[in-house]
Amino acid sequence: MTKSKCRPDYLLMLNGQLVFKGEEKKAGDVRNIALELVDKMIPGSVGKDGKLEYLLGYATAGSRVLFECIYGDGKMSECSDILNLERVADRVSLLVIMINVVRVACALYNAKNQ
Repeated sequence: MTKSKCRPDYLLMLNGQLVFKGEEKKAGDVRNIALELVDKMIPGSVGKDGKLEYLLGYATAGSRVLFECIYGDGKMSECSDILNLERVADRVSLLVIMINVVRVACALYNAKNQ
């Protein structure tokens, strides 16, 4: 979960489990903004019950978007290139990624409930 008074700009919880979160800024370095995804988290809060190995997250800086996997030890790995939403091809990529985010979030939810 997140630290008190340090809520992300977006979060998706399924059955009380955080599975997706995001940080949005008007400008800046999207990779530095992504660091806020873990800076605002309570250490060890990813998959507290041991069923979730990671959660998904995104960061935006203006028209740039980056997706990340966030692990229980506070480390992250990039799940996408930095997308520039001013380009049509990157908008299509964003749509494909969001469809897959929904699929993964559903899988995470189902894994938790088995």
